[in-house]
Amino acid sequence: MTIQSILALTDFSSHAENSLERAARIASNHQARLVLMYSAEEPNAKLVDPLTRLAQRARQLARRYNIQVNALTRSGEVPADVVAQAHHADLLVLDHRRHRHWSRFWRNTVLDHLLQRCHCPILVVKTTPSQPYTRVLVSVNLNTAAHALVRYANGFEATAELELFHAVTGYTTSRLRLADVSTEAIAAHEQATHMQATQRILKLTDSFDTRRNRVMSVVGQGDPARQAAVQQEATNADLIVVGKRQHVRWLDLLFESTSQRLLRWASSDILVVPHGYSTSARTAALKSTVSQPQEQAGRWQGIA
Repeated sequence: MTIQSILALTDFSSHAENSLERAARIASNHQARLVLMYSAEEPNAKLVDPLTRLAQRARQLARRYNIQVNALTRSGEVPADVVAQAHHADLLVLDHRRHRHWSRFWRNTVLDHLLQRCHCPILVVKTTPSQPYTRVLVSVNLNTAAHALVRYANGFEATAELELFHAVTGYTTSRLRLADVSTEAIAAHEQATHMQATQRILKLTDSFDTRRNRVMSVVGQGDPARQAAVQQEATNADLIVVGKRQHVRWLDLLFESTSQRLLRWASSDILVVPHGYSTSARTAALKSTVSQPQEQAGRWQGIA
């Protein structure tokens, strides 16, 4: 995987500051360019000149982490502004406080909108970034996208331990109960399903180089989001990586995705990676962004 450009949002709250620090750490690890964007759901009357403050914050991060930092001279006043800018990034980083306002309760949250519309991975920061990620839980569905998701997680934090987690749902079992199938037959079916999932996830684990990362695997039972959150707490993982299916509007309106439920239940940071995501298609867009100085307050190269 290649991360060349990271977009980080801030409204200068303490939670948003955590997301900026995490974004800067990741930029330093990947030698990527960090782009800062001011984005606030509610106006802050005490903040007179947010763009000037953003430029100051960019200089601070450049010096502290010895990285290249850009501060945009336009703010993300609506989600569409953020989506447009994220189109030129390999990673979007923001804090988890993107809630539904009472006056538009029937609409999606800002974070929901970004998850649905952004084509790049999104890192939602919930914790204080005191150190690099040390244990990463990868929630996999064992479908055709699983290998790419684990490969992305493997390269995202090269020094972390990886744990692949898959939850076997009880959908088929419920149908068997409704069909009045015997208890013994149901138990045999559950055992066979669990064994098959275990074999598949072990095969997935064995396909990766374990010299840099210790790769483990666990198979659970139940709702994937709930069980992944439980496993994260049990193993003290500080990052969960989860895939995201292609945006389908009517499905998104009716059902919450696994990633949306994980964002509610898990206490760790969450990295949401779209199925089939590839950074190679963004090279031209990144060059286009660099060549547009009118969108930047300045560029600072960090000092060692």
